[in-house]
Amino acid sequence: MDEPTRIVYDRYKEKLQDLLLQASTIKKMLNQMALDVKEEPEFPDVEVEKLGARGLIVKPGQFFNKPLAGSVKEYLALVEKARGIEGVAFSEIFDALRRGSFGGLKTKVDEDEKELSIKKNSAAFVMVDEDHIGLKEWFPAKEKDAKKSNGKRPRLPKPKPSQPKKKAKKGGAKGDTDPSELANAQKGEETETPKQ
Repeated sequence: MDEPTRIVYDRYKEKLQDLLLQASTIKKMLNQMALDVKEEPEFPDVEVEKLGARGLIVKPGQFFNKPLAGSVKEYLALVEKARGIEGVAFSEIFDALRRGSFGGLKTKVDEDEKELSIKKNSAAFVMVDEDHIGLKEWFPAKEKDAKKSNGKRPRLPKPKPSQPKKKAKKGGAKGDTDPSELANAQKGEETETPKQ
C-alpha cells in the first residue's frame, strides 16, 4: 500500500473505531431502557467492539527518537481512547513501539531492560499485575495499596529519650539512706553508709 493510500486507510480505521464505540454505547443505553420497563434487553451480549490490540493505529515514525516513558504514555493514551482504561501487556506495548519506529527493541534482552525501566518509573506508571501496566492516574487505589504494602515493615516510632538511670549505692535497701547522703549523692559526693 502506498503512503497516500495508507493515510486514508488509517483515517477510516480511526473513524470505524469511534463508530464502534458509539454503537456500543447506544446498545447499552437501549438495554438499560428495556430493563427499566421490565423487558428483555435486545443486545444481551453487548460489549465494546474494538479493533484488536494490533488494530490501534500506530504510525511509522510515531515514536522515533522519543524517550521510552513518553512513548509508553502516548501509546497508553491511544489504548484509553480506543478501549477505555485497562492494564496493557508489555508485549503489546513493545509491539506498538516497534511499529512506531522506537529504537532499541531488537532482542528479548532489550525488552527486559525496557520493561524494568518502566516498572521502576512509579511516578508515571502502575503495575496492574505482573505483566500489565497502566497510567498512574488510571489506578489511584492501586498506588495507595502499593504505598501501604511496599514489602517493608512499618517503622516504629523512635522512643523518647528517658532520664538517665541513677546507680544504686551499696548499702541497705531502699529507704535506708540518710537524707544527708541523698543530698551529697546529688552533688556527686559519695559517702559511706554507716554500718548497723
